[in-house]
Amino acid sequence: MSMHDQETLLTIYGIKNCDTMKKARRWLDERQLLYRFHDYRTDGVSRELLQSFMQRTDWRQLLNTRGATWRKLDEEQRRQAENADGALTLMLSQPAIVKRPVLQRRDGALLVGFDPEAYGRFTGRGGCDMPCPVLELAQQLIRRPSLSPDDAGCQALLISRLQAAGFTVEPMPFGDTLNFWAWRGEGQTLAFAGHTDVVPAGKAEEWRTPPSRPP
Repeated sequence: MSMHDQETLLTIYGIKNCDTMKKARRWLDERQLLYRFHDYRTDGVSRELLQSFMQRTDWRQLLNTRGATWRKLDEEQRRQAENADGALTLMLSQPAIVKRPVLQRRDGALLVGFDPEAYGRFTGRGGCDMPCPVLELAQQLIRRPSLSPDDAGCQALLISRLQAAGFTVEPMPFGDTLNFWAWRGEGQTLAFAGHTDVVPAGKAEEWRTPPSRPP
């Protein structure tokens, strides 16, 4: 989910249609981490940006020497990348040669490339890698194409999970809308109260992925 700068703790730099970028953004989205996406092709790659990267990490880490852009360079151009100044000039002229993604925290720290374990450590969100029961349940609910008042089995799924955890469940239908409440224990009880109302998803073409297909 891409949000405004003032609301985010992370910025991810790269190219939109890069497969590795898609994996990295999916990892962030699955953990509901707010971030801003800086697309090199539309937002540009400035000297100041690259210099700020090079102040925070080894410039060699920023060079993608395994991609198609590097392979197309002649020997003279490759020799240009043998020192920091030359590498900077080369990256400015060939933005696709900048390794991606580059993930930056608000404190300025950088992480180059994508590795799930490294992302977990870098963001402090490494404790819920798949399989995760919470994410698995959320995905099951998302897969049900519910639209109020038809919940497409969402409440039945929740009831089965709650009963398995020792909750007592009481259905509370109101007209054609299903509801329930659940509690556990006596005296001071733990109650589950919620609803599964779903509004129309809108135009399918405006979604990055189909609304009933979790990433």
